[in-house]
Amino acid sequence: MSAHPPEPPAVPAGSACWGGWPTIGLSALILFGVAAAQLAGAALFSLFTGFRVIDLFRAEGGQGSANATDVLMALYWLGAATGILFMARMARRRGASLADYVDLRPLRHLALLPWLVALAAYFVLFVVLPERAMAHDGAGAGLYAGGTFLFFVTAVTIAPVFEEMLFRGFIFAGLARSRLGVAGAILLTTAMWTAVHQHFTLEWFNEIYGLAVLFGAGLIFALARVRTGSVTASIALHSGWNATLLLVDAMVLRRL
Repeated sequence: MSAHPPEPPAVPAGSACWGGWPTIGLSALILFGVAAAQLAGAALFSLFTGFRVIDLFRAEGGQGSANATDVLMALYWLGAATGILFMARMARRRGASLADYVDLRPLRHLALLPWLVALAAYFVLFVVLPERAMAHDGAGAGLYAGGTFLFFVTAVTIAPVFEEMLFRGFIFAGLARSRLGVAGAILLTTAMWTAVHQHFTLEWFNEIYGLAVLFGAGLIFALARVRTGSVTASIALHSGWNATLLLVDAMVLRRL
């Protein structure tokens, strides 16, 4: 007998998850709820402070004023909390806890290590080296230039947890059991996750390359989630990716 526990399956055999088409519809409902909560929060901010809703768009990517960026982050927290509550409610309708539904479980010993190595190599090849080359040419302002401390905290904590639970947790769980299968679910959820980050691509990248880099990172997150059987793996990789991206941006372009 092996001394190690068996590798968890990529897609648990349970039947608690919603099917493919219901998952698509419920995902749209979740995103609508997130957007509605954020707009309501923005309206309240505008009523009781000097903040204007238009400032949200000026703060995209950390390019606006510090106050506007912090408000944007507060609204992201509000939207994330709303989305998680929606997912928990939908999981309960299928008789499962949210953690079980999205496969949020502890990782096996050292299960994350090869994926960290793979992500680090990918980061160096497709982010650090091109960014250094562009910095030497005097091009580009980097990613999230002018971001605040709250922006950093959000990027490495709340954003990875919410986005991974949604895309590679809730949505993946339903799509992987549909006709798409695991491979199709990986590709579709990665494409969806990349699409919502369209406005966060690097200024010095052309848009296609920037989105391609994000798509490649998302594939690594998804593959790690499948191979380890836990969305905890993709959360950890996503958090590390965001933190490293922000730190490299500061060191390479801002010389901090």
